[in-house]
Amino acid sequence: MTSLRPHDNLTVELSGHNLVEASAGTGKTFAIACLYLRLVVEGEGLLPENILVVTFTEAATKELRARIRQRLRQARDRFAGGGAPDEFLDRLALGERWPGHATALSRIDSALQTFDCAAISTIHGFCLRALQENAFESGSLFDTELAADQEPLLRQVADDFWRRHFFGADAPLLPLALGRRWSPEELAAFLRSIAGKPHLAVEPVWHPGEADRVAGEIRDAFAALASLWRTQRAEIAAILAAEGERQSRINRAEGEAEAIRKVAEAERFRERTVAEGEAQAIQTVFDAIHAGNPTPDLLAVKYLETLSRVANGKATKIFLPLEAVGMLGAMAAIGDAFKEGQTPVTPEPDLPAPPPAN
Repeated sequence: MTSLRPHDNLTVELSGHNLVEASAGTGKTFAIACLYLRLVVEGEGLLPENILVVTFTEAATKELRARIRQRLRQARDRFAGGGAPDEFLDRLALGERWPGHATALSRIDSALQTFDCAAISTIHGFCLRALQENAFESGSLFDTELAADQEPLLRQVADDFWRRHFFGADAPLLPLALGRRWSPEELAAFLRSIAGKPHLAVEPVWHPGEADRVAGEIRDAFAALASLWRTQRAEIAAILAAEGERQSRINRAEGEAEAIRKVAEAERFRERTVAEGEAQAIQTVFDAIHAGNPTPDLLAVKYLETLSRVANGKATKIFLPLEAVGMLGAMAAIGDAFKEGQTPVTPEPDLPAPPPAN
């Protein structure tokens, strides 16, 4: 791999390939103008129409054209004995490829006189120029124009397609288009979505005459179906009615199955909610007992009733802390006592007997 080296407008080779890497504001336009001047002075018979300069935007094109013309005028004035001092021009006149002042001035004057033909343009501008100047070789029209906005062309294509295929006496696709609510606007939007994808392939691939053959088969099938309808209308109507009834029964059965499924899901959700509520109630009572709060209230009574149902095996399955499982019986008894209006008696802890009196 070739290593990068500092760019010098006087020593860089004008032949072959050169890649210049530079950031914004580092003098790229100045470098292009200097290299352009070297091509005019050091080249043999090169005119502006023979030197291609391509950039991206119209604004950059205008700036390049103005800067290059200005550089050519500065060089002519300097080499003619006037103009402001310029290090690049002075060093250029001392270079090995300097053709002499008279030859250099003649070449610069020719470049300035024909500068209106300079090939300085954007990429798409250069492509348009190449097509126009080589219309026979490229097979393009002489009046080919460059359209920056393709929207009018896409809309025109969609409108032409719509008129050709959905208007007139023979328009077999018209019922399909109306049924699917197609419109020229939708066709234009479709074209817009694929305009930048030239590698897309249309499938299936229709060979010449194949579409007409398929269309003829469809018309023949439709004519046979119409004839059959005229001769056996009653039988066909009975078959269609029976099929409609069968489909209605299937739809009703599917609807009932869906309703049963939703009811079952609702019941499972209710049971899960009840179980979670009972577990929360038991946990609340358990926390209250641990906190030493023996005063019952209505909410506590409700919790203890729930606990009693759990202890008697009448409640749904719940998840309890392991510590609470061992206290179910005692807590159920407390709940029954609260329900009957009694005050549960907490047994006193066993104390050692007092010592005998002396």
